[in-house]
Amino acid sequence: MKIKEKFELLPGSPNITDIPKHTIKSMVKDTNDASQIPTLLDLKKNSIKHFAKDTIYKYFRTDTNEKVNVVIMDNYPLSVTYNKPTDSIIINLKPTDANELTNMPIYDLYAALTYGYFFRLFVSDIEKINEDIAPPIINYLISVFIRVFGKTYGLTETYSGAIPKLKFLLSCYIYASFFGYPNNSELYRRAIGVTPYNYIDDIEKLSQYDFSSIKDFLKVLSDSRVMPGIKVFGFTEKLYRFFGVNMLPGFEDLSRFLCGIIGSSVKNQKMVPSFIYKYNEREYNKILRLVERRF
Repeated sequence: MKIKEKFELLPGSPNITDIPKHTIKSMVKDTNDASQIPTLLDLKKNSIKHFAKDTIYKYFRTDTNEKVNVVIMDNYPLSVTYNKPTDSIIINLKPTDANELTNMPIYDLYAALTYGYFFRLFVSDIEKINEDIAPPIINYLISVFIRVFGKTYGLTETYSGAIPKLKFLLSCYIYASFFGYPNNSELYRRAIGVTPYNYIDDIEKLSQYDFSSIKDFLKVLSDSRVMPGIKVFGFTEKLYRFFGVNMLPGFEDLSRFLCGIIGSSVKNQKMVPSFIYKYNEREYNKILRLVERRF
C-alpha cells in the first residue's frame, strides 16, 4: 500500500503530523487529559457493538496518555491523525462540536479511537494491506461515482456507454494512488483485471497522466469525456457535502479510506456518515470483512 504525505483535495494538510513531543504535550489542556478515556469508554461499554471493540478497549486501557493526545488544532481540518515523533494518535476536537474531551459523545470518541488505532497500524507499516482489497474498493467507488455524479454527467445504470471506461480509469487510479503502481502497461493490465476494457487505442493519451494524482485522474475523466468539465473544486465540494471532511481524504489515500469505512461501521457515531454502506452494501461489507479477518 502507498501512504500519501499530503492531500490534493485538502491542500496544506499533511496526512501524518510531525509535531515534537514537547510541543504536542503543551497543546493538551488539563481538561483533555487522555487518562480520562478508559473511564469514558466504560460508560457505554455494554451498548457498543463493533468487531474491534475488545481490541480497542484493551489497547486504550493502559498508558493512554502515551497512546493518544486530545488537542485543538485550529489549522488542521481532520478529526484524527497520527503523530510520528510520539508514535501517538491525535484526536483533534476542532472539527467536532466538542471543545473538551468530556463533551465528546462516547460513540464519537470510540469511533475516533478506532479510526486512529487502525490508521496508526496502516501508516506505521505494522499492518500491511494486500491488493486483494482493490477490486471491492473499485466496485464500491464506482457505485459512489454513479450515485453522486451520475445525474450531472449522464452516468446512470441505464446509460452504460461511459461506465466501463470510467471503471477502467478508476481502477488505474486506485492501483496507482493506493498501491503505488507506476503509469505503464502493468498498471493497465491490473485495471482490466477488474474491469475488461480495450485501452489499446487510448494508450498514448493515457501515458500523459499521472494516475497517482487525483487532479490528473479528474483531468483524464474530463478530457476523455467520461465526466466532461469536472474540476477539482466542484468534485471536492460535492464529496464534502455527501461524505463530510473526515471521509474526504479517503478518496486519495488507502489508509484513510479504510479507516473511514471502519469508522462508519460504528453505530450512533457522527464522525463519518454511517449511511455510506448504502452506496454498495455488498462491496462495503467485503471491504469490512477483509479488515475484520485480521483482528
